[in-house]
Amino acid sequence: MSRKKIFGQCKLCGMSGQLSFEHVPPKAAFNNGKFHYQSTLDEIHKLEETELDFSHPSKYPTTRLRKKQGGVGYYSLCEKCNNDTGRWYAKDFIDWSVQTMTILLKTNGKPTLYYPTRFYPLRIIKQVLTMFYSVCMEGMDKKEPELQKFLLNKQERFLSKRYRVYCYYNLKGSMRYLADNFISEGNSSLITHASELSFAPFGFVFTINSAPSDKRLFDISHFAGFEYNHWNEFYHRFQVLPTYLPHSPLDYRTKDEVVSAIMSNRNAKIEDQ
Repeated sequence: MSRKKIFGQCKLCGMSGQLSFEHVPPKAAFNNGKFHYQSTLDEIHKLEETELDFSHPSKYPTTRLRKKQGGVGYYSLCEKCNNDTGRWYAKDFIDWSVQTMTILLKTNGKPTLYYPTRFYPLRIIKQVLTMFYSVCMEGMDKKEPELQKFLLNKQERFLSKRYRVYCYYNLKGSMRYLADNFISEGNSSLITHASELSFAPFGFVFTINSAPSDKRLFDISHFAGFEYNHWNEFYHRFQVLPTYLPHSPLDYRTKDEVVSAIMSNRNAKIEDQ
């Protein structure tokens, strides 16, 4: 069945016209089935009104999930940009995703060693940034022309240090598609400007003029320094981080920690009454 026709402005090149559907991540990177996702932040808050049975952690409640069929994606890029970036970068991202998922499955999601993966680093970071373009609000082509130039020329190398891309492994929790968040972490007065994507087996964080305080995130920004045809073998051991709150960027608490925080907030409200 053909997809509906959607018209608008391409988030990458800025041209107006018919938009094509871009899978985020690429369809063959495990994004081709039926997925459940939490649609609104209000659904998360329903947890606070649910009785929790701490004697059976496996029965901790989850909010009602909605189904997404055919893979997750957006009408965000024109056909040319979608085809070009797909041809230049997507296949290599798919290969890397398959290699990584194999490692995580063989280690039951708990890799303790440095395992080799083989890929083209420049193509990987360009695919990651292309996905962030699809998720982010319109106007990125004008606000960040350096990024636009970097992605629309497959040979273009190097990024300003104001842009940083971080990676982690992700197998548990909800998908995250979060754009342009300004976050105050902990007791710090510093504000982090971050976008985040999580879809097994990876999670990615993209920041502008700031850096997340969580040192478990692995900085892959140096991938931008490689040449387009530079194939390499890397030994990485990214941290495996859960994402149980789909609308909370940079929050990697376990399910038990999330439930404990909800209970603490509930008790505090009762004491204030």
